Amino acid sequence: MRMKHRRRILWLQTRLQHLPILPLKWLIPKSYRENVVARHAGIALVEPNGSARLRDAFVASTRAALDMIRDVDPRRLALVQRNLQCIVCEPLVRARGVYDPIMRGCRADIEQHGVLQTAGADQWPEARLGATIVHEAAHGRLWAAGFGYSPEIRAMVERLCRYQERCFAERLCQARPEFTHLVSPRFRADDWNWLWYAGLSERFRAVRNRLRAFGAAEGRRP
Repeated sequence: MRMKHRRRILWLQTRLQHLPILPLKWLIPKSYRENVVARHAGIALVEPNGSARLRDAFVASTRAALDMIRDVDPRRLALVQRNLQCIVCEPLVRARGVYDPIMRGCRADIEQHGVLQTAGADQWPEARLGATIVHEAAHGRLWAAGFGYSPEIRAMVERLCRYQERCFAERLCQARPEFTHLVSPRFRADDWNWLWYAGLSERFRAVRNRLRAFGAAEGRRP
């Protein structure tokens, strides 16, 4: 009986975490809705930065990543299609991807995946991007099930998402042995220390520096 009561409290806590987000669904910036540059596998690809080179690289690499998921792991592609409405190209801080519950989408930093550096030389960045997409889709599945990201359960959430990511990577390695190094280590809470515990000023500086680096790189591109 006591365990049943605790489960009810946990369910209520996770549901209440959605309340601040509900009004924001109507405040999604128009730039995201107006900058859908392509659709693939039923998912909108959004590039709001206005760079032709970045847009082309993002669309090509994301399409390749989704096709890779489809070819080696149709079950994870279904997970992605059910839980991601869009994939947004954005610079991120200390993360290759982030799930956005407002848009029900994945924000991905293709520079951190190495897409621009290789310029189509191999498929390693696309494979890594595919693993990120699966990871963030798992976040979407857990969010839809009522699990937020409170300090009490975030380690469990990341462990489950890492599991889905590893399952995809292992299936890909079975078909393509050259991607063996894609299989990430099992979940370690220490890997999330900065994202979970960094102070506001430290986060602000990190975001500012990342945006400056992103802007400088964009300025150097033709």
